[in-house]
Amino acid sequence: MPAWADAGGNVVICVKNSGKFTTRYPTVEFQEAAHLDEGGIWPAPYALQEGSPAGEGKVAEVVKAAAS
Repeated sequence: MPAWADAGGNVVICVKNSGKFTTRYPTVEFQEAAHLDEGGIWPAPYALQEGSPAGEGKVAEVVKAAAS
């Protein structure tokens, strides 16, 4: 599955195929290195039901936050 790492080599984000993992939807998952924590809760996986401009915008927004 595709994954991206930060400058230190820590995986920040990965994409999981629904067929390979027998899940309902493919997911975009963020690891601890993404630093998306907000108190005691933070987003880890997002299910991707379908491609749409709104969905793509949300994923891009979270990826930019994870990369900063």
